[in-house]
Amino acid sequence: MPRTLLRLLMTMLVTALVATACAGNENGDAGKQPPDTTVAEVTGSTAGPTTTVAPATTAAPTTTAAPTTTTTEPPPPSWTNDELDVVGRVAHDGDVAVVVATEDGVTLETVAVEVATGLELWRAPYTPGGRFGGMGLAGLNVIDGVAVHPEGDPADPFGTELVGRDARTGEELWRDEAPLTFGAEVCGDVACAAVLDPATGAYVAVGLDVRSGTRLWAVDGADIDYVTDPDLAVVLTVGPDPYITAVEPATGSIRWDVDPEELLGQDMTTGFGWNFVRRDGVVLAYLSRQIGSPTTYAATFALDDVTGELLWEREDVRINRWPIDALTVSPWVPDGEFLRIEAIEVLDDLRSGAATSIEVPLPEDTESRNQIGFGDAAFGPDGGTIFWLVDDDWVGLDATTGQPAEIPDVVWEATETELVDLAPILPADRPTVWLREAGYAPISSVDRSPADVDAAEIPDFVGRTVAGWTVWIDADGALNGVRTG
Repeated sequence: MPRTLLRLLMTMLVTALVATACAGNENGDAGKQPPDTTVAEVTGSTAGPTTTVAPATTAAPTTTAAPTTTTTEPPPPSWTNDELDVVGRVAHDGDVAVVVATEDGVTLETVAVEVATGLELWRAPYTPGGRFGGMGLAGLNVIDGVAVHPEGDPADPFGTELVGRDARTGEELWRDEAPLTFGAEVCGDVACAAVLDPATGAYVAVGLDVRSGTRLWAVDGADIDYVTDPDLAVVLTVGPDPYITAVEPATGSIRWDVDPEELLGQDMTTGFGWNFVRRDGVVLAYLSRQIGSPTTYAATFALDDVTGELLWEREDVRINRWPIDALTVSPWVPDGEFLRIEAIEVLDDLRSGAATSIEVPLPEDTESRNQIGFGDAAFGPDGGTIFWLVDDDWVGLDATTGQPAEIPDVVWEATETELVDLAPILPADRPTVWLREAGYAPISSVDRSPADVDAAEIPDFVGRTVAGWTVWIDADGALNGVRTG
């Protein structure tokens, strides 16, 4: 078998193995706000790469004998577009938001809406690219007025392209071949993406000029959707021999690279998930161990973000991923066939690894693969508290202090994800379901009934917040916007 074909087959196998890795974030339910403005009707699905642009509305001219002063009505404080069945992946720049939506539960489209009103602007085809069910939707983003999204036939993931469009008009600016892409992420003024290199059969991370689509740089690695700051992007080579590369997005310069197996002195893998967080000069990383490891199941470790130096390492500890600005970890212990979360700890000092164990009860059946997170947790409107149920009673913690938290009247519940059946359009050897991203619902902490909240009470962690606007998905798949600043 030719070496290139062998590497290609191995890459596809690795991609399938990481299907349980990580899903994206995103957004609520019964407290959906009534529309404060008329929402444009959704246009029909496009059959190809053309876009449908919502018609502009102009008022008839009025003539008066005396001069008049015309004022422009300010945008509404909140809106709901329930004409869209949004699957997930909300991204916006404060002017235009792009989301993945479906009309029939199978066909996926990139849809752009005006952030200030919720009015639909245009839509174009969308494809999952190289993503599999457990990995969430492939990235799409708005960067410097350009919407970048994956496009192509879902039945032919090798033919996927990344397309750049004018975010407001939908005009195509460029398209670039991107086989099995994981999608595009914001790296400052650069679009970062992971694509398969047909020449080698391996994934590479690339930096794209958003105006022209020109490839500015490329480095080995498949995942680039966790740390993508303007001055630093972390690229992970996935599979049984993971490798971490820190790239400066503007130039493609490699700041440092790390072999986790050499660094930690243990066999590592991405087969059971991974996670990266950058904060206060530290890159916090989580990787799992090879199947059948008799001692260590996973490791969380900290790297200096300038040098890549190992600061500390903890075995059998996983980073919790919350939508709020909280950084906690969960130690694991063996529990029969699975691993069980033993505690939750707040990391007090990232450079030393000092942590405060939280003295709160945990659900008895919380397993490593079903850790407290989406579908299990709710969040306080203050953006710093987390709540979950133990024997039908709420337990709360303040994730900034590590102390128990009082239960508020209303909590924001992360709703269960739904699975969208894509079997009719996917190749036979790929999974037949696609992970729908999470939504949020404000509920009463007393009886879990839907709660009514005002626009001013909607927290910004329920969705992407940029330039004073939060755009979020509720549990019914409707898109919402609220002015939060």
